[in-house]
Amino acid sequence: IRSHFHANADGTLDAAARDAALKSLYGTGLFQDVKISRESDRFLVTIVENPIIEKMAFEGNKKIKDDDLKKTVNSKPGGPLSHAIVHDDVEHIIELYHQHGYFEVWIDPKTITGKNERVSLVFEIKEGAKLAVSQVQFTGNTAYPANKLKGAIKTADTNFLSFLLDNDIYDADRVEGDIDLIRHFYLAHGYADVRIRSAAS
Repeated sequence: IRSHFHANADGTLDAAARDAALKSLYGTGLFQDVKISRESDRFLVTIVENPIIEKMAFEGNKKIKDDDLKKTVNSKPGGPLSHAIVHDDVEHIIELYHQHGYFEVWIDPKTITGKNERVSLVFEIKEGAKLAVSQVQFTGNTAYPANKLKGAIKTADTNFLSFLLDNDIYDADRVEGDIDLIRHFYLAHGYADVRIRSAAS
C-alpha cells in the first residue's frame, strides 16, 4: 500500500498526491473501499479488501466452450473479485458472442460466498438465437453476375458448411468490410464511379 504513495520533493503529500494514490489503489482491483484520513502528522489508510475468487464457472453456454470464455475474461480463480473487472468481463463475453452471430445473448454474473470469505463466481449465460444470413442478394449489377460478386466477399448464404466456416454470421462490421471488397473488385475492373450500399431485411 505504501508503494502507491509518492511524496513531493519536500517530502509532503498534498491533495494531488493523495488523490493519485487513491486512484492507484483502486486500480489494483484488490480493494472495494479505500479511505485516506489524516491523524496529526500522519495519514491513515483504511481499506476493505475484495474477496478472493475460489472457483469460477460458466453455465448455459453451448455454442462457445468454457476454455474460450476463460480466455476472454480477466477474473481468475485465486484473484480478487472486482466489480469493475466483472463488468468488463460481461462486456467481453457479449462481444465474443456477437462475433459468432449471437446478438440476443444475456449474461448474469453471480457470486456464491464460501468459507474464509472466498467466493465462487458464476457467469450465467442465455445465448439466444443466432442471427444468420439466409441469403445474399445483389441488385443493379449488370456487368457481373451475383455468383461472381459472392466470390469476392466474406459473408455467404447459410448452408450445410456454415457451422464450420462461420461465414453466414450477420455482423455489421463484416458487411462494411464486404462493401469495401466489392468496391475494390469494381475498381480493379475499371469501374471508378461504382456506388455500393447495403440493406438487411
